[in-house]
Amino acid sequence: MKTRDLVIETLQKVGCQPEVDDKDNICFKYQGESLYVSADNNFKFITIWDPWWIAMDITDPDVETVKEAVNLVNTDLPLAHVIYSIDQENGKLGVHTRCDTVFTDELPHLEDLVKSLMEHFFMAHDRLKQAFTFLKKRKEQPLN
Repeated sequence: MKTRDLVIETLQKVGCQPEVDDKDNICFKYQGESLYVSADNNFKFITIWDPWWIAMDITDPDVETVKEAVNLVNTDLPLAHVIYSIDQENGKLGVHTRCDTVFTDELPHLEDLVKSLMEHFFMAHDRLKQAFTFLKKRKEQPLN
């Protein structure tokens, strides 16, 4: 089966309702989170995105701490990668999670693979929150 078709079929099997958007991405919700997949029938690799799960004004005093937390988290996340982007036009910093993986019907238990990958996205959320809290506390402690 072709990659895009396989992604759509697998998402349906795990209870999602995938739809294709105007940019040809496969969009779906998983446990309330809006995600999308970039997949091409000519390749056996896909990219899963969890975009803009944090959006904040670039003037927010915590922006630099969020950037630092993103870098800290990426040193130990096994599959998902947290990135940030800056939308200068709207004055926003966005935090996103991304995962690249092989996706082919030659792999066993694709439904379990999808569920596992999604868990890594939620793990990324938790780890970023923990790293942010750690960095904030460290910055608030007086130097001895």
